Amino acid sequence: IQPTIDTDELGFINYKNCIFINEKNYNEKIKKHLFDEEIAINARNFIKEKHLFSNRIDIIKNIL
Repeated sequence: IQPTIDTDELGFINYKNCIFINEKNYNEKIKKHLFDEEIAINARNFIKEKHLFSNRIDIIKNIL
């Protein structure tokens, strides 16, 4: 994942609940963070809390 305006709005925080990578640094970051349990737990909890299908339905309802 690469950082964008949308990643901020969606709540993704580099090194907290995701790791931003690009084609130049992905290998280094994978090796360094592959077994980082804290980021993995934060990511899992974040997705469960904010990015379920039911969350998407609520967002669409609020737009309409």
